[in-house]
Formats: sequence, structure tokens, C-alpha cells
Amino acid sequence: MKRESALLKKLKFLKISLVVSWICYGIMVILGVSEDSGLINYEILTVAAIVLWLIIFIMGILFIFSLGGLAGDLNRSGIVWIGLSIITAPIGPIVAFSMMRNIVNTEIHNTQMGG
Repeated sequence: MKRESALLKKLKFLKISLVVSWICYGIMVILGVSEDSGLINYEILTVAAIVLWLIIFIMGILFIFSLGGLAGDLNRSGIVWIGLSIITAPIGPIVAFSMMRNIVNTEIHNTQMGG
């Protein structure tokens, strides 16, 4: 039960870091369109872009560490999971998350079934 809880916490953290990164990216795209239309001051856009890039960077680092930690907890190679996620970016992290979620759910189901 304790292991299941730890796996679910790490999986939740993985999901949060991925979702926050994509939300920030979407906001940056919207701000870029706003810049082209002249709706928002250039200085405000510059500061917003810097803050959003920092958030994306931090969330990316957290995603990598949580992905590697989860892989290690499930007796898989964290380096392989991280490497494939980075090499195949921007789609790779989404695929890695969905595959890791399936592995965690399978592991929890097997543990609950006594196998």
C-alpha cells in the first residue's frame, strides 16, 4: 500500500509538471499573437515571456527527475526513459507520460491482485 501511494504521488507530480509546461507554452503562443496585433505593450510581453520560459524550464527539469525516479522505482532504466523523452520532444514527454501511467496502473493492479 505504501509503495502504491508513492508511485501515485510521483505520477501525479509527473502529470502536473507536464500540464503546467504545456499551459505556459499555450500562454506564450497567445502572447505572441497579441504582440503581432499590438494589444499588449512590448515590455510587458518581454517580462511575461521570460517568466514563462523560466517556469517551462523548471517544470521540464522536474519532469525529467520525476520520470527517472518513477522508472527507477519500477525497475526500468531512467536514462533510457529520459533520453527517449528528450530526443523525441515535443511529443516524447506526452508519450512517456502515458506509457508510464499505464505501467504504474498495471503495477498497482498486479500488487492489489497479489501477483
